[in-house]
Amino acid sequence: MKKFLLSLAVLAFGANVMMAEEPIASIEFTKNSTEYAKVGGYNKEWSSNDGMWKFSAFNNNNNGWDFIAAGWKSGDSTPTIASGVVCPVEVSSIVITIADRLTPSALSSAVLYVADNAEFTNSTSTALTVPTEKNSDWVIDVASPAANKFYKIEFSIPQQTDNGKAISISKIALYKNKVTAPDPVETTSVKNIKEVIATASGTKVKVDFPLTVAFKNFSNVFAFDANGDFIQVYGSNNYEVLDVIPAGWEATYDFYQSTTPELKPAGTLPASTAKGEFTPKTVAAADITTAMVNQVVLIKNVVLAEASPADKANFTGTADGVDLSLRNNYTLPSVEAGTYDITVVVTVYQNAPSLYVTNYAVAGGSAVTEIEAEAGEAVYFNLQGVKVANPEKGLYIKVEGDKATKVIF
Repeated sequence: MKKFLLSLAVLAFGANVMMAEEPIASIEFTKNSTEYAKVGGYNKEWSSNDGMWKFSAFNNNNNGWDFIAAGWKSGDSTPTIASGVVCPVEVSSIVITIADRLTPSALSSAVLYVADNAEFTNSTSTALTVPTEKNSDWVIDVASPAANKFYKIEFSIPQQTDNGKAISISKIALYKNKVTAPDPVETTSVKNIKEVIATASGTKVKVDFPLTVAFKNFSNVFAFDANGDFIQVYGSNNYEVLDVIPAGWEATYDFYQSTTPELKPAGTLPASTAKGEFTPKTVAAADITTAMVNQVVLIKNVVLAEASPADKANFTGTADGVDLSLRNNYTLPSVEAGTYDITVVVTVYQNAPSLYVTNYAVAGGSAVTEIEAEAGEAVYFNLQGVKVANPEKGLYIKVEGDKATKVIF
């Protein structure tokens, strides 16, 4: 059986060589692929169905991603990519396409191993310079190309704060001839968001202006410049609302799905060194359009005929006779039916505004102390006066009978 598998491997590699000199062999990661195992964790070993590729500590989200990702928040990890069968043709270059997730500082090391057997005993090792550019090809040169070898690339990644953010890979290819790394792409200096959006999607830009964070949810940052224009910054970060993102970092401008302007940082985002100010602009329901994408705005007197959902779900509100398409994308606690001043992030879905709620406040600013609770019943409200059924970590106002007190969970 082993001999038969080896014969198949030779035919597979040989077919590629006859069809085209390069690449010798490759694997591309796509959603719902049936070419490799489904994996939903960061501590598993798995392989491609033909046995030509083996992986460890890489997750493919049960084939729900068009990439594989590594970096584990539960502990240190040593992700590996290896050839599962011998390559009968000499390999001069290995090209790994880095996808959108990359945190160079999270990669302690990267090493290439070349051996005569799949166990990689008595292998030669070469320390590699870790990749630094998202959405780019990482070219690895093989020092002494030879036939009938196995190849393995091993990363060392310390425990992370988020899963799958250290590195992501969309394609791997082996080449007989040496591949020359592309010349660095020159970046375009931009001085404000209007200049960013004026560039073509995919343009490498240097962000030479500060941004202030208006809203943040994990990797999604909605920020504005000195002109009041908004853009989304997508990537791992430690920002809080009102943090100022300093100028001087590089990113790729992406007009995501032809609807959403985004900046995707080329490396680690700079730490904030200052605080800004932000008050969401009040906008009439009838004036909200898709042109306002990424803006964080306030809509007053929104009537909810039913309680809002507590999970990620769409729902409807009405203001000034206009129906609003709302979504609890950030899983805020449910609020009861009533009239609210609602802060939202404007997004676009099916060519229409879709409003992601970031905050509810009782319309008219009713004080929590004006709300009575039944005798013996403790009711909790956030600082905006919105009733919270199951308070989590934070500061709340507890109303019991005619007594209101501040409590911390």
